[in-house]
Amino acid sequence: MTSVDSNRIFIAPNRADDPALAELAALLDATSDAVYFGTAEGITMANQAGLDQLGLRSIDELAVPLGQLQRRVDVRDAITGQQFGAGVGVFARALAGQRSTREILIRRQDTGEERVVVATASPVIRDGVVVGAVTVNRDITDQRRAEARAAESAERLRIAMSTGSLGSWEVDLATGGMEASAICKANVGADPTLPLSYEGVMALIHPDDIERVRASVRRAIEQHVDYAEEFRVGSGDQTRWVAASGRVLYDATGAPARMVGVTQDITVRRTSEDLIRQARDAAESASRAKSEFLAVMSHELRTPLNAIGGYAELLDLGLRGPVTDAQRVDLARIQKSQRHLLGLINEVLTSARLESGTVGYQLDDVDVEDAVSTCEALIAPQAKEKAITFEYHGCLTGATVYADADKLRQILINLLGNAVKFTDDGGRIDVRCDASRDDRLAIDVTDTGHGISAEHLQNVFEPFVQLDGGPRRNHEGIGLGLAISRELARGMNGDVTVTSEVGRGSTFTLTLPRRGLATAQ
Repeated sequence: MTSVDSNRIFIAPNRADDPALAELAALLDATSDAVYFGTAEGITMANQAGLDQLGLRSIDELAVPLGQLQRRVDVRDAITGQQFGAGVGVFARALAGQRSTREILIRRQDTGEERVVVATASPVIRDGVVVGAVTVNRDITDQRRAEARAAESAERLRIAMSTGSLGSWEVDLATGGMEASAICKANVGADPTLPLSYEGVMALIHPDDIERVRASVRRAIEQHVDYAEEFRVGSGDQTRWVAASGRVLYDATGAPARMVGVTQDITVRRTSEDLIRQARDAAESASRAKSEFLAVMSHELRTPLNAIGGYAELLDLGLRGPVTDAQRVDLARIQKSQRHLLGLINEVLTSARLESGTVGYQLDDVDVEDAVSTCEALIAPQAKEKAITFEYHGCLTGATVYADADKLRQILINLLGNAVKFTDDGGRIDVRCDASRDDRLAIDVTDTGHGISAEHLQNVFEPFVQLDGGPRRNHEGIGLGLAISRELARGMNGDVTVTSEVGRGSTFTLTLPRRGLATAQ
């Protein structure tokens, strides 16, 4: 083998002295395409790209008669996949005086890699006689792979758009002409068999939405922003909601040229949103009506109950005549029942006010010792009646919380009252104060009651929840005390939490801010 021009152009030994080939070799050095020159006796010249494309080391492997070359080089037709004859075929036709081009597949002899090539062969004519042929092979493998990837992406996009009922559209802003997919036409209710235009789409939009849509399009064009709108099409029972979004494309001069985008039928979503909104409005209306009813009824019931309590006290004082011991017992029962009912009504009224957001807070520094002592005195008779040991372990002298004094006492009475209620005779209640944190103070109320199971623990602060519920429950109340206590604490930027263990008891913790660091919610 003889090499010419830095070993990049290869000429068969029997043609190495041909001056014509030497001149041609100089021209071929500048191209990255594979170039072959030969006759019916075989390929007599090739550039480096030509040998690399075939995976060969020497041109000697190509310098064989045409029939042998077909068996030596693995070449297939890119369309039919037929082996042999395709790449060699264009070369053979060129030797017959015909210029031809064909897309072929070439398998490299060294690596087995298959490449896609466009082979163009032309006859070499001298003095009117075909003396050989030149074949130029351009490797288009990367191009075909890119086209395949683009086709796959386009198919995935088509499937995604079809699955999501996304229709594509494009508007010529100069003429108003419009190209739209079948899904787009279906989304807006257009005739699928007729051409569509911008004004044609506008005519399909609900009259109450059309000006908003036009304004949005103008804004997208003038302010160079994306377009996005939701509007109705059709009328009556046939009304549907459509979401449209798009982008304006500008020409080289910066003038708006086209607008492209997608549409989607969102009727189901909008209908669901309307139903949810209606349900929410109905629930809020019902909640307001309930709160107003409870407030009115609570006020209406408190008046006669106060009167019952007042008259019972007058009778007990003997202002209506002498009272026997048996009568005093009955009057005591009447007064106890009156206070119990009045307490329940007050809880309902407070709950209704909390729910409606009408509870006010008078925040100030409140002495914790005074608040606990006052509530302890109120609860002590109930604890004594059940032989419950009650112990307050004290707090840091002068410790205060930033709270509403009345609301703080109401919470403590609820927590202490529940502790007495759910602790068996002879049990124990401990009240501790944790003032170790600078910004918060915690008051723990711990009892030795039955405790609360884990499955019920998360519900103890829900309104009207009774852990011993049922028609034969052992404890009085309607299940509002803890719910009210927590809401009051949160209204003062605090909280009420609980830990409990069945068989060992529960600890309810009231946490409130200190030294005016909080603001009522």
